Amino acid sequence: MPACCRQAVAEAWQNQKVVYRPDLNREDRYGESEPLRGGEGYRSRIRSVVDVPFSHGTVAINSLQPDAFSETDIEILKGFAGALSEAYTRFEAIQRIEESEEKYRSVVEYSQDVIFQLDPKGNYLLMSPVVEELTGYSPEAFYADRTIGRRIVLSEDFEQAEEGFRKAVSGEISRNVEYRVRTKDGGILWVSQNTFPIRPACCRQGCGRTDRWDRGYHPGHHRA
Repeated sequence: MPACCRQAVAEAWQNQKVVYRPDLNREDRYGESEPLRGGEGYRSRIRSVVDVPFSHGTVAINSLQPDAFSETDIEILKGFAGALSEAYTRFEAIQRIEESEEKYRSVVEYSQDVIFQLDPKGNYLLMSPVVEELTGYSPEAFYADRTIGRRIVLSEDFEQAEEGFRKAVSGEISRNVEYRVRTKDGGILWVSQNTFPIRPACCRQGCGRTDRWDRGYHPGHHRA
């Protein structure tokens, strides 16, 4: 892009205002007429140029005709620029979420504690691999059968184990809830559980909607 054109783009974007040059033959304040002429063989010169700012630059349109763009045309371009800004913003937000989730999954992958996520129906959305080493049940088993998490809790400890989930449903954080689970080979494992509600970004200012719950437990010791 020629330096003269960059100046117009910079002015439009920095000031967040439309920069319209209706006729470069009549007024060429950025010195664009010659650079925009094109290569050899071009008989016509660009006469009208408009730069409409959006979040990441400008939407630039030109024409071989003078006074080519009406106020209505410019309003349409401004609407398009607004939609483009929203699309870019959403795309970047999705990228940030994906990066954050990737980092979170890396933590889950290598954690020595069991970390898992549940949806409001009790389905497992995420389970750390170490659960198989501690309980004998693979993450895939939990994904396939959501009742495993309840079935392995000793009946006399069931109320304590569910306490964290009930608190998370009401938007509270539950910490250090201790209970016992029976491993696949029949052993008993003491665990200490923390539960946190996870709300969508749109509801983090106090609304009651909760998308899922983040739970984790730290293994204690086996008892005969």
